[in-house]
Amino acid sequence: MSAGKIRLCSFGILLLALCWNFFRVYQLAVDVPVGDDWDLLKNVTSRQWNDLAEVHVQHRIIFTRLLLHLAWVWDALDYRSLIFCNYFIYVVFVGAMLFLFWDECRKFPWFPLFFLPFFSDFPHENLLWAGQNQFHFMLLFGTLAIWAGFNAVPGWQSGLILAVALLLSIFSMSPLLADVIWGIWIFRECLLHYRQGGTIRREWLIRCTAV
Repeated sequence: MSAGKIRLCSFGILLLALCWNFFRVYQLAVDVPVGDDWDLLKNVTSRQWNDLAEVHVQHRIIFTRLLLHLAWVWDALDYRSLIFCNYFIYVVFVGAMLFLFWDECRKFPWFPLFFLPFFSDFPHENLLWAGQNQFHFMLLFGTLAIWAGFNAVPGWQSGLILAVALLLSIFSMSPLLADVIWGIWIFRECLLHYRQGGTIRREWLIRCTAV
């Protein structure tokens, strides 16, 4: 079997796992808040920035609160719809991870099968909990930041995407992931400059200060 057919087969198996996983989520999703979802109901009708940016368990989960407000406006806060939306965000995150490793997918046609655990029963607690989209938003924007900082063509455009993605990741849930990505990126850039016999340029210091 050719590498192209093996790769196609791998993506087909992954797609089947995605569909089966969604079917399980569709079966088990209920229109009832879970865990921290109850705490987030307090300001669900508010459009004020202070309420959207209110700290929740030491995190600012602006996109989760905004999604809750839109769900309240759209369909009176149907939690099944929010769970399906959470699953969609999760799938986009996994797709972004696949895109990040696209070169490996081309070199090793079975590589997409390494993503099968994403669609196993293991993450079902996250997928059946509407408020867990805060994690998935953070991971999605973090993946975008990794692409912009390490895979994209260097330039001011990729630098801007990196900074914006890190900022979005911070306001999705926690600054920890953004801090780690930024720290590794700065270390990598400094190392590359030293290897080329140069010094840390002024623009790198300006970017660090800005972020």
